[in-house]
Amino acid sequence: MAKYSYTASVITALLSTAFSSNAFSEGNFTPFISASALTDSNIYRLDDSISESSLSEDTSKSDKLYRTTVGLNLDWTVSRQAFYVSGSLQDTRYEKNTQLDNLAKNLNARWNWLLGSRLTGIVSASQSIGLSNFEDTGVREKVERTISQLNASGNWRYHPDWQLGLAFRTLDIGYDSETRNVSDLKQLATSVNLDYLVKTGSRIGFKLENEVGEFPNRVNSLFFDDKYTQNSFLLTTFWNISGKSSFNSEFGYVSRSHPDITERDYEGLNATLRYNWAVTTKVNIFAEAFRRTASSEDILASYSENTGTKITAQWIPTDKITVSGLLSKETRDYTGQTGLIPGVDSTLEDRFINKTLSVKYEPHKNFDISLGYTDSSRESNGNLRDYTAEQYSLTLKINL
Repeated sequence: MAKYSYTASVITALLSTAFSSNAFSEGNFTPFISASALTDSNIYRLDDSISESSLSEDTSKSDKLYRTTVGLNLDWTVSRQAFYVSGSLQDTRYEKNTQLDNLAKNLNARWNWLLGSRLTGIVSASQSIGLSNFEDTGVREKVERTISQLNASGNWRYHPDWQLGLAFRTLDIGYDSETRNVSDLKQLATSVNLDYLVKTGSRIGFKLENEVGEFPNRVNSLFFDDKYTQNSFLLTTFWNISGKSSFNSEFGYVSRSHPDITERDYEGLNATLRYNWAVTTKVNIFAEAFRRTASSEDILASYSENTGTKITAQWIPTDKITVSGLLSKETRDYTGQTGLIPGVDSTLEDRFINKTLSVKYEPHKNFDISLGYTDSSRESNGNLRDYTAEQYSLTLKINL
C-alpha cells in the first residue's frame, strides 16, 4: 500500500496539528458500533436474462449479508480552527457467496481553517478500502479497491465585495487484481476562482480548472489511451433566496484532449444545478440536475457524458422518527470510445434509475434502529447489461 502513503501522511499531519494544541476537550468524541442484516436480489448486478441455475455452485445471484461496523467520529475546535475526523472498520459476511467476505476500511479528516479576517479555506483527506462494485464489470471476482483523495482550497477576501480563491485536489483509484488494474486512475486538478459577493450572502463568479488524468496500467494502442487533459471554464453562482432556500450552479465550457487517440477528444457544455428548500422545520428537499463529463472505468471508453436528475426528501414527523427518500435518474453516454469500429464501440448508452426509502427510529440519543429499501436498475443498448436489483436492510446502531 506504499503508493497511498501520501494520503495517510496528510491525515496524520491534520491529526497532529489538532492534537498538538491540547484543545481536544473542546470537542466531541463519539465511538459507535452497528450491526446490519441485508438481502440483495442481484449481488453481481447480472443481466436479468442470467438465471440462478446457470451460475456455478459457489455463486448465487441473490444473497443475505451480515455487516458489523465499528468506528468513531470526532469534531473539535482549536482557537478559530475546526477539525473533523471519522473512521470505521466494516466487516461483511455473505451467507452464500462466502468468497466475497471482506473487511472495509474508511478514514476521513478535514480542517476548516481561518487566518485573520480575510483568509479561509479547507484541507481534507480521505481513504477508503473495500470491495469493488460489480456494476461496471459484470465479472464475478472479489477485487479490493482503494480510493484516496486530497483536497486543499483557500479564499482571500481582498475587498468587501470580491474574493479570490485557489484549489487543489488529487484522486487515486487502485485495484489489487491484474484483471482490474487496467482501470487504475490518477487525477490532479488545480483551479482558480474569482467571486463577486453580495451582502445578502449570494455570490457570482468565474472558475478556471485544469485536470490531468492518467491510467498508469494502460498501454497506448489503437484502442487505449493512457492519459488525458481537461480544461473547464465555468460560471458559478450561489443565490441565497431566503432563510429557507438556496440555489447554486456551475455552468460552462469543458474540453478534454488525448495525446494519442484524438477521436476521443471532447468539447461541450457542462452544468450542475442544485436547489435546497427547508419547506418546514420538519420537511427538507434537495434537488439536482446535471450534465457532466466523468472518467470511466470501461477500458474502451476513457470517459462518459453523464446527464441526470436527483431529488432527496427528509421528513421528521417526531423527535424520534426520520423518514428519508431518494429518486435519481442518470444516462451515461460513453462518448469517450474510439469510434474506430462504427456501430460497435461508439454508441454504448446506459440508463440508471435508483430509488431508496429509509426510516430511522431513535428511542434514545445513543441508540437508533433503521429500516431501508433500495430499488436500482440499468437499461442499456449493450449486450447483457440490463439488470434490476432490490435491497432490504435492518440496522442497529449504538453510540458509545
